[in-house]
Amino acid sequence: MGGAIYDSSTPPTNVTDADVQAEVLKVTKNTPRTDTIYEVFLPASSYSSDGSATSCGGPNLTYCAYHGDFLYSGLDVKYASMPYPSCGGCQSSGFSTTQNFEHFVSHETREAVTDENGNAWYDRRGYEADDKCAWSPNPFTDSTTGVNADGSPFAYQYEWSNAKSGCVKTQ
Repeated sequence: MGGAIYDSSTPPTNVTDADVQAEVLKVTKNTPRTDTIYEVFLPASSYSSDGSATSCGGPNLTYCAYHGDFLYSGLDVKYASMPYPSCGGCQSSGFSTTQNFEHFVSHETREAVTDENGNAWYDRRGYEADDKCAWSPNPFTDSTTGVNADGSPFAYQYEWSNAKSGCVKTQ
């Protein structure tokens, strides 16, 4: 299985973490894979909540996107919640909505790989590797890796390198 799975049903305004996990099970027909990161994208009419923390559109902006995992029938299922980047706190200057989503996808996908169970590498401030470079230096675009349907270049963020002790585009 690969690519995107579309669900045309309307999600609630407040999409909880339990809702995101239920969506993963729904679109996989209760047969999720352990070698896949399921990324659930929310429309502009919804926001994400995880406890009292919310994304853009919610009452307590704390995050732009997040990743997690849950156990289902003995399987460790990895997923990410990708709320719509509808507020200034979750937008990069000059980026389209698609490019802002790409920034979050590059961030959360790498974290879901390097810290799939939320218990791996953290620095003394509690940041995962990708948190260290999420907004500084500014996320960037790169047309050499491809372009979106509208012709705009793909968007990425810098990544932390222990070898370089800093944020890098590539190693």
